[in-house]
Amino acid sequence: MTPAAAVAEAAKNTDDITSFRHRMTGRVPEQGRVRAEAAMRMKPTVAMSMKMAALDQGGGDRVAEIRFVDKVMYMGGGAAAAEEVDGKSWIRFDMATLGGGAADNNSYGALPRQAEGDPATQSTILNGSKDLQEVGTETVDGTRTTHYKGTVPAATCVPLVTRRRTRRAASD
Repeated sequence: MTPAAAVAEAAKNTDDITSFRHRMTGRVPEQGRVRAEAAMRMKPTVAMSMKMAALDQGGGDRVAEIRFVDKVMYMGGGAAAAEEVDGKSWIRFDMATLGGGAADNNSYGALPRQAEGDPATQSTILNGSKDLQEVGTETVDGTRTTHYKGTVPAATCVPLVTRRRTRRAASD
């Protein structure tokens, strides 16, 4: 199977995903390394729970928790964060009043753009690459995975995502 066919099949297979878990690590400019673990529900409405640690701040033991449910985002940072916000351990943000309208998944722009897209949308973008290639395999949490890479010019991403979302909305 060609890399393009494999990625297209993976995108098709993700259409019925209603929830998922993920772990991520990365670097935030001027803030340092971060590590996060999250669980998300995409249907019937979006909900998320995520714990994120800033590894280069406060000895790496400062953990923030973010929850998104019923169009409201809650942020908690434990006792250390509570000292900075009048002793409150959780802060509530009503995204309907802050965001001014629904984003792609009714998160009102509260969730990162990566979280707003579904896995099929991300695969659709990759499938638009003219240099898509398989780069290797690995076992992740007991599941054999295949890694692909490709280059997609930013100008082509919007039409690809728009077509994908139009098809998905028609099928929902």
